[in-house]
Order: sequence, then C-alpha cells, then structure tokens
Amino acid sequence: MKSISSVLNAWYIVPALLAWNTVSAKTGIVLIVQEGLGQELFYAARLYKPDSSIWQWRIDPDWGSLSLSTYPLQATATPNAAQQDESLLYDPLIAWNGAFAVNPETSEVESNFNGYKWTVESATDARTASTAITTGFNSFTGSINWLNFPEKKGSPTPLGDHLLEWARQQGLSTGIISNVPFSDPSFQALAGLRVDPRDDDFEFFEAIIQSQSLDLMVATGHPEFDPAGTPLGLPEYNCFTEDDWEDFRRDTNSYNWQTLFGDDDLMSMNTEPSDMPQKRIVLQEFGDTRDVERLNIGFSLTEKSIQNSMRIQTLKGLEHLNQNPEGWLLIVHLGQLPHIIKADRLQFALEQVTNNLHLMYTINEWLSENGVWAQNSLIYSSSYEYGLIWGSDSLNFPFAQILDRGPNRLPGMRVNHKGPTNSLVPLLYRGQIKNQIDILERKEDTIYGEYLHLTSINQSIKGLASTDMSPEATITQE
Repeated sequence: MKSISSVLNAWYIVPALLAWNTVSAKTGIVLIVQEGLGQELFYAARLYKPDSSIWQWRIDPDWGSLSLSTYPLQATATPNAAQQDESLLYDPLIAWNGAFAVNPETSEVESNFNGYKWTVESATDARTASTAITTGFNSFTGSINWLNFPEKKGSPTPLGDHLLEWARQQGLSTGIISNVPFSDPSFQALAGLRVDPRDDDFEFFEAIIQSQSLDLMVATGHPEFDPAGTPLGLPEYNCFTEDDWEDFRRDTNSYNWQTLFGDDDLMSMNTEPSDMPQKRIVLQEFGDTRDVERLNIGFSLTEKSIQNSMRIQTLKGLEHLNQNPEGWLLIVHLGQLPHIIKADRLQFALEQVTNNLHLMYTINEWLSENGVWAQNSLIYSSSYEYGLIWGSDSLNFPFAQILDRGPNRLPGMRVNHKGPTNSLVPLLYRGQIKNQIDILERKEDTIYGEYLHLTSINQSIKGLASTDMSPEATITQE
C-alpha cells in the first residue's frame, strides 16, 4: 500500500507544473493561526524536539521571525472608535505581580500561581484576538468587535474590513480550514461569519451558506483516513440528524455550494478545473476535537489522525482555490491547543506544536512548487497565548526558565494560568509579506525582544494589494 506522502505528492506536484506558466497573475496568501501558542511553549517544543527540520527557519534568511503582542491597547472597559489608535500600556516588569491568590470565602491563600496579575485580568478571549487579526480592529476585554456583542462595548466592524471580505473585493478566492467544529467561536470570527454567539447551530449554517466571503469552508473532526484520503468509520452527527444533513445538502445547492460530509471521499473534493471553482463545504463532524478528556488513552492515535486530516484537507483546499487565476487567501485555524493545555497534557501540547509546524512546512513546500515567492505569502502565528507557561520554578519567581531535560523528554515547565492571557506570541513569515512586515515600526519587550501588535497582520496582508506582484519582483532579504 502506498504511503500518504507518496499519494499526496502524486496529486499536488503535477498540478504544480501545470500552474507554473500561469502564476504571474496569481497572488497566494496562507495565514495559519494556531490558538494558544505562546513564546515559552514554542521554546519548550524546540527543546523537546531540537533536531527536527521544522526549526530551520531560525537560520534560513528567507524566513522572518518576530513576536506579536496581544496586550490590550488600553485598560478602559468602554472603548470607542476614537480610542482605537492609542499606544500600548504595557511594561513586562511592572505588569508582574507575584502575589498568591486569596480565596474570598475562606480568606486562605491559594497555592495557584497569580503572576502577571494585570495581564491575566485584562486578557481578551479567543474571539477578540481573532477579531484583531482578521479585521485590524484592536481587541478589548469583554468586547467582540466583529459581532458588536455585548451591545454597549466595542465597535461594530463595517463590511469590507474583514480580511476575507477584502480578498473577495480584490478578486481572490477565499477559504478557511479548521481542526475544530464549525461552531467554535474563533473559527466563526476568522471565517467572517456575522453571527451572534447565542445563536444555535442552524443559524451558524445559515450564515455559512449565505456568506459572500467564502469559497471554501472545512471544519474537521477526527476521522481516520486511508492513504487515498477516504475516511474510515461513520460520522457522529453531532449537530443534526442524518436526515437533517441530507436536507442541508439540498439547501446549500441553491446557494451554489457543494457539500461533502464525513462519509464522502475527500479525494473527490475537486472536480475538473475551472476559472472560478465551485464553493465547497467540507464537514468532518466525527467528534469534538476540543474534548481532550473524552479522548483519554486514545489521544495520541487520534492526534495523528487529526494531523493527517489537516494535511490532506489543507493541500486539497489549496489545489481547489488555486484554480482561480486571480489568486486566493486561505486561513488555516488550529484551535485544539488551549484545550490540551487546560487538561494538563503538556507532552501532547508539545507534540501538537511540532506537528502544526510540520503542517506549515507542508504548505511551504506546496507554495514553493506552485509559484514563486514574489507572489506567495505564508504567515504562521497565534491569536493569543493560553496557559502562561514558564519554567517549573515559576511558582517562586517571575520568568523562570524552562528546564531542558534533553530530546524527547518533557522539559521542566509549568502552566501558571488556565485561560487565555495577553502576552507575546511567535510570528513566522515568508514571501511577499516579508516586504510589508519588515518595514513596520517595532517595539521592544524586556524578555522577548522586538514585537508588533496583532493588528499588523491585517494591515500587512492588505498592503499586498499595492505591491508589485510581477514575476520580476524580488524579495529583499536582510
């Protein structure tokens, strides 16, 4: 039986050769958003698997590397449009507060770590951070600008400010692929679905099929795939009954969508190439990938299946969007990590970080085979940090270093806060986007060095519209 890699090579290298002659008019942008990844977890993953080729970006001049800041721009609870451009109120040493938490009912000192007290209390959730990346609007505590919910906080985002809406206005095809169910709030924000968090699954699907900003939407569960890309096993129908799914398929046809569900062959996702590909919805609802506790002993095997699923679906999604001669924007959403950290599965968290970097390099290879970097752009980052992870002794003093215990051994590390935190997250980028990011004004963090704000990604991607995308354009390396 052929390996998955050999099958994948067969179907994406041949189209690459066919696409080479027509790439001059095509812009390709991939934005990979891994939720919950902070700089310390990134560092711990490198200690855990130091020899892996996925770390070659550290010495490769084609790649840029910085941090993004998810700190709120001000502490006010009632922001308005006039305050959107205020400077960051952040000093990592002043922000530190090492006091233990006090239980208000018993007045006893809790043993739980309470460092970076201001940071944690001011932390945004996943939806606001995703809003900052996709709309360019600053995030505020308790405010979801994309949805304007709650009503008295935040600023509603005008149509056209979302990255996917912008891309469609430029003539690009658009898509989002996620490793969490379609109802995940960050997934909704990244996909540009204007829905209220209080809506039920039916409203979510209505927003999807009526969307004017999406050509491709993939929400995955965790099926096992054979080497041909066919899922093994039966879907769980978490949202609707089996009969409801059949009704949904019929409804989507009226909006020019093709729907593939868990019992469909992924390799049939793309039909004959056309100038503009038909809109596709791929739903792999085999289970909620956020439910780490339920996965229990089978988690390692399931994680491998999820990674294979994401690899197959992402490459097929790229091939699908690449049919548009005007180019495309694809957002890859990786939302499992916070749930793994919350369940104290730190080894699996490190495995997922490295697995997702392998996915980044798979996409990097596809982009290299299907065009030139004067057109292509690849951005890998996180919308927020989850867990506030430092060294195992960080209970006693700030910024404790993670202990290196050698390759393939869990480093000495500690989860200091089981929730989203405002902090600095890794940013890797390559291609035409490098010209946009490298000219931006940067700030300096005492611990992690230079950083940009989350909103810079939105601004940088939109800046590609005014750059020279001709084959003669070259990328200046520092």
